[in-house]
Amino acid sequence: MTSFSNILLALDGSAPSDAALDAACSLARDRGARITAVNVCEPRPHVHGHHVDWRGDDDAARREAFAVLRRASETATHDYGLTMETKLLDGQIVPAIVAHAQRVGADTIVIGSHGRGGLQHVLLGSVAEGLMRASPVPVLVVHAASASRAVEKDGLALAATAHRDASQHGCVAK
Repeated sequence: MTSFSNILLALDGSAPSDAALDAACSLARDRGARITAVNVCEPRPHVHGHHVDWRGDDDAARREAFAVLRRASETATHDYGLTMETKLLDGQIVPAIVAHAQRVGADTIVIGSHGRGGLQHVLLGSVAEGLMRASPVPVLVVHAASASRAVEKDGLALAATAHRDASQHGCVAK
């Protein structure tokens, strides 16, 4: 059973990410847990004629990532009375989050999900699903529409993930 004593929160600035922030902060506050928020700047292609250069030094993206982390830290402090560590990571999203979770000794990863299915899922992929597959610790996936219910019942309302084969560690807040 997960103790929720050291939570890693993956943020991207979206509505589901905001829902995950609220769920993670509620868990941290209710259980006296440590919480670390991360945002990942993934390398992006820059086309120069016939040459594609993959760079992770997009200044605008980094500024936005820092802004997302700053807002999350402010929310944690003002709304929940928590001190949140933040870290901007570089690299591919899923491996960077998993590596940082291991580095800080996280016992849970919390992430928001858009809940896309079908063609959108195939084209866009799913960071949440990738984390459930790659993470050695449980992943709590929070859907934006259900965030308030995710922390109402004794702090948790967990259900089995719809991706049964995704991971033995995955759970979805419903």
